[in-house]
Amino acid sequence: MKIKRIEFMEDVRDVSNDNIDVLVEKEDGSNYIVTVGTPQDLLEEMSQEKTNFIRPGTPMIIVKKLTKEIVTEAIQAYGEDDGYWLKLHHFADSIDIYVLNKLEAEYRKERKEFAILRGLEKLQDDISKLEKLDNLEKSKLVDRLDKLSDELFED
Repeated sequence: MKIKRIEFMEDVRDVSNDNIDVLVEKEDGSNYIVTVGTPQDLLEEMSQEKTNFIRPGTPMIIVKKLTKEIVTEAIQAYGEDDGYWLKLHHFADSIDIYVLNKLEAEYRKERKEFAILRGLEKLQDDISKLEKLDNLEKSKLVDRLDKLSDELFED
């Protein structure tokens, strides 16, 4: 992603302990707004809220210090790979839970298909050894085949 301009949208109070919104203008004229902060700012937030973790919220790009040089370096890195991470930080609050649920369902389906294929490969290995099996082992093999078939054709 080609970045044309980076602009702090507010004054930095403390370069080592603060967070700010930063405007990122791409060469095509479109803009992103991302939050950039320091580790000390996160520690202070936990202290003020009396928690041992940062509560879920808008993603933040973390830098050692809020200087133009360091923030620019970080944003350039987040802009790599067609701006994947920069886009994710900008749009994270806008992603509908439906999208995440759909991704999760697709992931589960892929995992199930992978498990079935793994089972079929193991079954294929066992079938190749079929002549050496006794009746109990053959029965177990048929049971495994039935189970895999049920998984394959359910839903």
